Amino acid sequence: MKDPKGGYAIFYSRPKINPTIALIGYNPGGNEKDFDEQNCTNLPTENEYLIPTYPLARKVNKIFTEGDLMWALEDCVKFNLIFFRSKEATDINNKQMIEFCEQKVVEILDKIKPKYIIAEGFITFERLKELLKAKEGIDREDINNRDIIIGKTNNNIPLIGITHPSGTRRKGKGSINKMLKNIGLELKKIIEK
Repeated sequence: MKDPKGGYAIFYSRPKINPTIALIGYNPGGNEKDFDEQNCTNLPTENEYLIPTYPLARKVNKIFTEGDLMWALEDCVKFNLIFFRSKEATDINNKQMIEFCEQKVVEILDKIKPKYIIAEGFITFERLKELLKAKEGIDREDINNRDIIIGKTNNNIPLIGITHPSGTRRKGKGSINKMLKNIGLELKKIIEK
């Protein structure tokens, strides 16, 4: 991708210091039709996952509802590893753009100091694990064929990777609703212990 026509998006919730969770996706989906410059230059007033108006937001909301963790979702800072919008994540292949975003994500995490970092999808988890020099993840095998992985950053912050809530790579592993419920219940055990 030479020219990010789809624009960019950074925060999907109001940034704050010491949130319970930093919730990190890979990159904003969509294309240039979805780009709204006004929304990019203003900080959000609410967490988009609390008002679930699109499919991914509804699924993430369901995870936190199932785990009785809406309070944690309310105390969350949501952003992505890569800020530039694309229809497919693989469309973002400019090394300088990627490195710029990853450096800023590390800076954001260092500034906000979340209690937990949750990565939406294992690709995001693996990249964050590398960037944050996290200790090896521990698979939670009992959860529907590896729907969650737990690691710790070099600053001892739990780094939690979950199967991407869209469930697009979940063929033959049971229903997405069951997966969302299992992830929610497991997050409850981790966050409320």
